[in-house]
Amino acid sequence: MSRSYSSSSPISLRAKSPHRFEPAAAAEAPPLLATSTAEPRYSICLAESPGTPCALCLESTGAGPVGYRDEDPICDRCLLDHCVELGMVIALVSLTREYGALEPESEEEWRAALAELGAFARIYERFALRSGPRRRILRLDDLTSGPVH
Repeated sequence: MSRSYSSSSPISLRAKSPHRFEPAAAAEAPPLLATSTAEPRYSICLAESPGTPCALCLESTGAGPVGYRDEDPICDRCLLDHCVELGMVIALVSLTREYGALEPESEEEWRAALAELGAFARIYERFALRSGPRRRILRLDDLTSGPVH
């Protein structure tokens, strides 16, 4: 599937594959940028238009923090498929929210939920270690001692 992208520059880019862009034919001037080897840039930003269709698969992108491929919002699954490091961050946010909304009815349900959260934390740590050492933004003690500013 080929998708055209418009921009404010005279260069129009067209997706040939999910990972490469090539300059569109320009009638007036040669391309100003060498885009044939440019890889898309993935990021996470707050959704500007919640629920926008994913630029890659047309699924809803949701609200709050969502993945972006260059300037286009993409769904959580596509972010995970194309940029596993950022996809894992979104997965961590999702799992943490699920845990926070959980209202278990028994000690066994609490333990199962905590075990799932812990298992994902270990998996996430394996992925994150590839990018560098852990950073301490908050310590667990900070979360239990009062409000965070």
